[in-house]
Amino acid sequence: MPITILYGILILFSYYWLDKFKIIRKSSINGLINNHLSVKLYYYITFLLKIEMTEMLEFILPLFSISNLFFFYHILGVVSYTSMIGFFIGVIHAILPMQKINIWLFEIAKRVPNDGDYKSSSLNFETDYGRSNPATATILRKQFYKNVA
Repeated sequence: MPITILYGILILFSYYWLDKFKIIRKSSINGLINNHLSVKLYYYITFLLKIEMTEMLEFILPLFSISNLFFFYHILGVVSYTSMIGFFIGVIHAILPMQKINIWLFEIAKRVPNDGDYKSSSLNFETDYGRSNPATATILRKQFYKNVA
């Protein structure tokens, strides 16, 4: 049966909570050199967890195709060739190193280092939180225009 979407959601959900349990209960993020480093490490680990969960989505296509194949075979007694093709495409897609292929195909712009401080760089910002916030917008816009002039 085509229950692969629910199966994929269940896998991603359990993968997320198992990794979260391992990070929180089994690993120690606190007690490093300083708290700032601990926070950076925490955000880095959560970033890696999000990447891993996104990469788990690669398995939905082959699982969905193989479940359709079994569904058509058991209910209708017909072998679905489109499901077979989808399964093989999904397996090939899951095996290929897509990140390296994307880097090879698409050029990533180099980051320009920010040599200035916030005060001098903020004059080039289109907007910021203070000027977008309705409670402080009028005062901070006047102050911004005074700094620009």
